[in-house]
Amino acid sequence: MRVLHILNEINFSGAEVMLNLAAPLFKKEGIELHVLSTGKERGSYSKILENAGYKLHHIPFSKTPQYFWLLYKELKNEKFDVVHIHPERAFVWHALIAKFSGVKNIIRTVHSIFNFNGILRVRKYIARWFARIILKVKFHSISDSVALIEKENFNNPTTKIYNWIDENKFYPITSKDEKQQLRKQLGIKEDQFVIISVGSCSAVKRHYVIIEALSKILQKVNNVIYLHLGNGELTKEEIRLAKELGILKNIIFTGPKKNVRDYLVASDLFIMVSEYEGLSIASLEAICCGLPLVVTDTYGLRDVIKDGYNGLKIANPSELPEAILKIYNSVQLQKKFSANTLKFAKEKFSMEKSVEELILLYRDNIKD
Repeated sequence: MRVLHILNEINFSGAEVMLNLAAPLFKKEGIELHVLSTGKERGSYSKILENAGYKLHHIPFSKTPQYFWLLYKELKNEKFDVVHIHPERAFVWHALIAKFSGVKNIIRTVHSIFNFNGILRVRKYIARWFARIILKVKFHSISDSVALIEKENFNNPTTKIYNWIDENKFYPITSKDEKQQLRKQLGIKEDQFVIISVGSCSAVKRHYVIIEALSKILQKVNNVIYLHLGNGELTKEEIRLAKELGILKNIIFTGPKKNVRDYLVASDLFIMVSEYEGLSIASLEAICCGLPLVVTDTYGLRDVIKDGYNGLKIANPSELPEAILKIYNSVQLQKKFSANTLKFAKEKFSMEKSVEELILLYRDNIKD
């Protein structure tokens, strides 16, 4: 089976990382792997996918007949069994070209929450209807929240296959000594309570909420540290806010890190207060490491938590200080949430299970 994944520019992002992780499982099932970069450049992560066994194709996207002609010729010559479209951008045009080139099996993964309004929602509704009914595209969503939005906003039923992460790379501490050793390496004291966030510094992530909450918490207890992994357009503003609040010494701005697990297992509590997520890879990594969670009750984050079972959901950012202190003040609650979050991760977010379901979707299409 020859499968082509259509992507934007191939960079370090959720879909690309998952394809890299799943490559051995795909190849085990006899799938020949291809990826198409439609970015101006191939992308910094393209070499990693090539090393994993994907054949790389590159056609820079443009809204021109030339682009679609080049795409048509590529698909026609390669004779793919399955074309798997990942970007929202121009997905219906990609599906149409795939159909015209003779590809019978077209999959579209919806990776995020597309809560469009007004005329744009109508246009997206029509595009999804045309793709599903006329072109016979099969839609796949990556979380409960994405499936819900697709159904409610666009009347678009999807096959739900959860995102996955590398369970061999993200796993809980093997001993108390490991945690203390990692803390020593990171300059964190044994008696400090460590909250952590992982993600880009963008408006959607709302890291300022965590910084403001920490300021209030430190008025009651003085041994809480915030590990801040990631950077972005708002990094300088977040550092400036920490300085204004006088709490910069309690925040470690690390920037992006490759050894994310080291930071996770050295921590006590994972925080994510995004306005919305499709399905946060960072939160999946956290629960696979056994961290309790405090997250906002919003799309994409509801999918990684059972309130009171493996962490706490907050309806409003103003509730964050109280939620953190509730867990801080109860060792029993910390142990309960940690144990339950590992069970939750294994039951719901297994890479082998998700990849198996995706391969079945490919094969069901072939039978059609």
